[in-house]
Amino acid sequence: MRDWKTIFNSLSDSEKDKVAVLRVMECANGVMQYAYRDKQIFAYSTYETRKAMKFSMSCMKKMQIPLKEETIAFEPETEKLLREVRDIYISGFKHGNDDDLNEYMRSSGACIRALGKERIVKAKDILAQNVTKLILDQYVPSFVTHIFKRDHIKTVRLNETGNPIFWASNLEKLMSFGLSFPVNAPKQAQKALETVKGLFQSQSVLIIAPRGYALGTDHPAMQWLTWAGLRSWKQHNGWSYKVEREELLHNPPDIIILEKVGNALDLSGQMIRDMELSQGLHKNSLLLGAQSKYWNCPGPWTIQWLQDLRQAIK
Repeated sequence: MRDWKTIFNSLSDSEKDKVAVLRVMECANGVMQYAYRDKQIFAYSTYETRKAMKFSMSCMKKMQIPLKEETIAFEPETEKLLREVRDIYISGFKHGNDDDLNEYMRSSGACIRALGKERIVKAKDILAQNVTKLILDQYVPSFVTHIFKRDHIKTVRLNETGNPIFWASNLEKLMSFGLSFPVNAPKQAQKALETVKGLFQSQSVLIIAPRGYALGTDHPAMQWLTWAGLRSWKQHNGWSYKVEREELLHNPPDIIILEKVGNALDLSGQMIRDMELSQGLHKNSLLLGAQSKYWNCPGPWTIQWLQDLRQAIK
């Protein structure tokens, strides 16, 4: 484990100022996507969201942020550090590496603490003052001002955000924090959850993500499936684990869910399809394809997917 606290604290003040702007941009990019998916009042249209994401992702990949009169760029050592952290993020969140996920969370916390509240608020102001004109031209995420609209940053601690059990209570916490939701949003969330609770009859399910990794019992998507009455094919604590071919053939699950990309399955899906055809896996397991968004970012949209899944099993 790296000493992230020392690493980020050792950055010069000028580099910390620039890192703070990038971190606000990163957070804004995430909020933009969730705002669009959740149909928030400040969400962009589909076209605008794509434009804004393109700009934000370009800033994060190039490690440069164009403002009105200057372009923020980092010293070589700082850029190297930020790219290392980004690689850890991708490995942890996109590829299901539990160790890297934990390492990223450690680095992220150390980074924010090293920057401090005052510098984060200043970074918000820099973006708010500099990107206003660019919003019209390149659709830079204007909701940066929504995230830090108060003079002082406040924090709210949510329960495990991907777990459906906490959906309604987290909405209540966010509402008490000052975010705008319909008054009956928590009750609607609980009512929606009840429509899929126990929908299945304890069939075993295996979700295989890209590169042959299965989702563990701690993964939010698996928690949604468990809520709906399914059970994990393998009780593995953590977000993911490697699927062993022989174990899968010896003890096949009732349902295998594979990633579907357009009209085709990903590489893991093709591997399973080969096993199905060559070794008779289809005799014991039902193979289904689904878009990865249902397990990468489970949420309210997962309810309809669970209902569709139930119909497919029938």
